[in-house]
Amino acid sequence: PSFGSHYTWEALASLGIQTADPRWLQEARNKCLEELGGWQIPSLQGIVAYAEWDVRTEGGIDATTTARISETGRVFLAGRSEGAAEEVQELLHPFTQLFKRDAHAERV
Repeated sequence: PSFGSHYTWEALASLGIQTADPRWLQEARNKCLEELGGWQIPSLQGIVAYAEWDVRTEGGIDATTTARISETGRVFLAGRSEGAAEEVQELLHPFTQLFKRDAHAERV
């Protein structure tokens, strides 16, 4: 979820996560542009996100379990997530939001 530009930094700081390294930001931008084939006019098909994580937990149910999940870097596209199990795909349905267009300023 997005917390907005201000609260995202506040949430990350409270988790002890500092601002991303500028080299990582450039890598993320390059990977997204590579996936899209270059810059595009903004549209729903042009929504992409780059994510990379390494999360480790200790404790778990019996206090001796250690778990780790990681992603070395991946571009996520709007629409269906390639590579996700079909069971997961079925859980991820897009929200459809219709806007009343008759109340827009240019039509009033």
